[in-house]
Amino acid sequence: MVGIVPPLVAGVFLVATGLLLVFDLKQPKRFWFLLTRGNSSSWLVRGAWVLGAFATCLAMWWVAGLANVGGALPVLVVPTVLLALGTAGYTAFLFGQCEGRDLWQESLLLPMLLAQAVMAGGASWSLLDQFLDVPSHGSVKWVFLTGLVANAALVGLEVRGRHSRHVTMAIADLRHGAQRKRWREWLFCTAFSLLFLGLDIVFGEIVFDWTGPVQPIVPLAALYGLFAYEDAYVRAGQSVPLS
Repeated sequence: MVGIVPPLVAGVFLVATGLLLVFDLKQPKRFWFLLTRGNSSSWLVRGAWVLGAFATCLAMWWVAGLANVGGALPVLVVPTVLLALGTAGYTAFLFGQCEGRDLWQESLLLPMLLAQAVMAGGASWSLLDQFLDVPSHGSVKWVFLTGLVANAALVGLEVRGRHSRHVTMAIADLRHGAQRKRWREWLFCTAFSLLFLGLDIVFGEIVFDWTGPVQPIVPLAALYGLFAYEDAYVRAGQSVPLS
């Protein structure tokens, strides 16, 4: 399973990401131009390269798993992990090139994106455990919890820190303005997931049966909360007038 399912799951979401990026272009056919003759200093172009390289590693991993070439997986681990981190974090550099959107240029964005990737991975595997025999189940839950805690801590530092007037206005919109509904959804989903996942890790089935109906709810809540936060964050970053 380790040789087939992980690259397949990652590949599905990577394809979805690629399609969204391509169709977000005003002229989708220009995607190939970006890959081959685009501005190499632009993180839109660099990000496309990272996504393409990550897709290549995933394809090699999947083929090696299908062919049962176990010796190939240790060779692919390092480049795949590095490219996975690049895929998760390159948006921080892309947003950093968006002049006038100061919230997106904060230094905590990169570690926040990486923490969210860890959390999303742990949540996805916890969800898949409903249908598959996921190895190292306990480790998956710890990874999930680590990502949740790290993301919550980083978001807390972001919204409670001292910022420029532009960023302060964007955070006010995030927490108390037009995006407050999404913000509260993230707060609730994060608190819910932290509570039940923490109880499960500490007490296990003494508190509840993790194999029961609660298991899919916790990762689904975490993933929905992540969606709510990202939607609110992007919109809040655009809420402050440029002039």
